[in-house]
Amino acid sequence: MLRLRTLLALATCAMLLLPAAVRADTALNLDGFAVTFPKAAALCAKADTGKLGKKLTPSRGKVKTACQTLKHSYSDALKTLVATTTPLRLQVKGIIAAQRAACLAARKNRDRLGCRNATLDARAKLAPIRAQIAAAQATAQASYEKARKAFWASIKKLRGAAGISPDGPAGQPPVTDVPPDTALDTAP
Repeated sequence: MLRLRTLLALATCAMLLLPAAVRADTALNLDGFAVTFPKAAALCAKADTGKLGKKLTPSRGKVKTACQTLKHSYSDALKTLVATTTPLRLQVKGIIAAQRAACLAARKNRDRLGCRNATLDARAKLAPIRAQIAAAQATAQASYEKARKAFWASIKKLRGAAGISPDGPAGQPPVTDVPPDTALDTAP
């Protein structure tokens, strides 16, 4: 009877901790994680399902810890990137919308030079914003690379991980919806 009570108490504690663990994972932004780190994502999936292989199975807990660290690092870098680029992307869209409106008004007034000037002005305004977006992407890329190296260093220290080949340099971070310069209205 004592064993049954102990088992029930442990099961209850585990059930109480499970939602907290799920909530912690849902706060992660893992968009593009499997694309950025394909081999690490596959290894983490194997660790989660318990299919690591004979040599690496004893180190499953350490692999899962390394995976969580990599996911948190990726999520933090991605959140920083999105927070940095969101206002910049909105500025780009605003500049393009203003340029299109200026070109439409210039067409109504049959002013070809007005549209050309608005296009040149928009390109001049877009250049530094695109440079800021590129700098934010480079910072995120450096964070991804640092996290990737730390992950694979911790995995390679484990017994049975010698034959696993690491990911190459991290891919480009997903920054979407930054319209290119071709979105400018250039027709006379």
